[in-house]
Amino acid sequence: MKFKYVTGNYGLLPIVKKEITRETDNSVWYMIKSMSGKEVEQRSLKRSSWKNYFDTFEEAKQFLIEESMGKLSSLQERLNNEQLNLAKLHELSEAVDD
Repeated sequence: MKFKYVTGNYGLLPIVKKEITRETDNSVWYMIKSMSGKEVEQRSLKRSSWKNYFDTFEEAKQFLIEESMGKLSSLQERLNNEQLNLAKLHELSEAVDD
């Protein structure tokens, strides 16, 4: 039995331990129940914009921390730009049209 730690599960459990049946360099397979109730193997990429699979909990946690820091940095840059725009608007005066 082999397990991977999966990110992309928002809410209370941002990292979930999932049993996988097999893996390659780029993919993992795990069992799911089909609409008919039968167990079938499902393939997923190890890295995607939706979910990411890691060998250890710490790797998954570090990935989420770095992802969050990147988002925070981007938001801080947007905030700084908007503060500059607001300051320019406060200094704006009426222009005279010839």
